[in-house]
Amino acid sequence: MTTAGGAQVLSVHLIRHGETQASREHRFCGLRDCELSDLGRQQVEALTRHWSDNGDLRAVHTSPLSRCRLLAEAIAAHRAVPVHVDEGLREIDHGSWDGRREDEVRATEPEAYQAYGDHPGMIAPHGGETGYQVAARALPVLTRITETYDDGDVLVVSHKAVIRIVACALLGIDIDLYRARLAQPVASVTSFDIRPGGPLLRRLGDLSDLPDELRTGGGV
Repeated sequence: MTTAGGAQVLSVHLIRHGETQASREHRFCGLRDCELSDLGRQQVEALTRHWSDNGDLRAVHTSPLSRCRLLAEAIAAHRAVPVHVDEGLREIDHGSWDGRREDEVRATEPEAYQAYGDHPGMIAPHGGETGYQVAARALPVLTRITETYDDGDVLVVSHKAVIRIVACALLGIDIDLYRARLAQPVASVTSFDIRPGGPLLRRLGDLSDLPDELRTGGGV
């Protein structure tokens, strides 16, 4: 990307995967390979069209889970750029709650759910990960990207919790607030310019790369 003053800058675009059946049903879906819904597949097609001729694309980085790789690999193939699969970009591990509806967990484990909701940076479902643990593996991916590329555009296809946690870290927001402060709809884009003075947020949970009829889906 080139700024108004003519200087080159690296732009990192964090893209959440398309809608899945789990997101439509408000289920926790962490390390399970949740399949895209029909809407999710249409969102992938639309995002692929958008990024096929937008930006000075240098590379695509993706979570290893198929709901992200489908989009990442499609865009990379259209643009003939490398695609890198990064374990650090996988979704947060929801432990024993994985696959369950949020309202069910709230009803059957109210104290645990309340504690998690109040402090997701520090408290995890049984057997799962905290927000700070996710940050410890996801942020090094961003560091490697910024050390590799000086300018242009890099896409990072990942998940709701991961993108919110990374965005909080880049903005200086306490990671313990990631669920309370930042929305991240399915198939949305959050973009940062990486500058010497620090990252500059350009877009947050933006759906404008999609046609109007596809700007919907389960969860925020």
